[in-house]
Amino acid sequence: MMTSTGSTGPTTQFLSRFAEEYQDVKVIGKGRDGQAFEVLSKLAKKKYAVERIELRDGPNEDKLREVRALAHFDHPHVVRYSGSWIEQPPSIWQVKLLIIQSAISLALYAVQGERSRLLQVRSRGS
Repeated sequence: MMTSTGSTGPTTQFLSRFAEEYQDVKVIGKGRDGQAFEVLSKLAKKKYAVERIELRDGPNEDKLREVRALAHFDHPHVVRYSGSWIEQPPSIWQVKLLIIQSAISLALYAVQGERSRLLQVRSRGS
């Protein structure tokens, strides 16, 4: 994470290893703790499966134990483990994301409400 000073004051820039090294192709699975993506390595131009897991506050030992087990697992019928890392955007990004999601939800609600009101007006006029 880097901090720089812009015209409006200091800003926090987050350099995501995932975004730097891979290009999303598509979601190939979803689970309780995250999603699996088919990605393309920008450097090697090879496809990989990347599992992005949300680490919650509190103990995450079960998830870390799974990563360690995969790192040592060798079987001809299992995809080879390539690597793992933990990255966490600054908390200000998470707040902004929540605000954006809320704004989108509110905008959709407003559009749906307006459409519903127009349908009511039309049905009364018919």
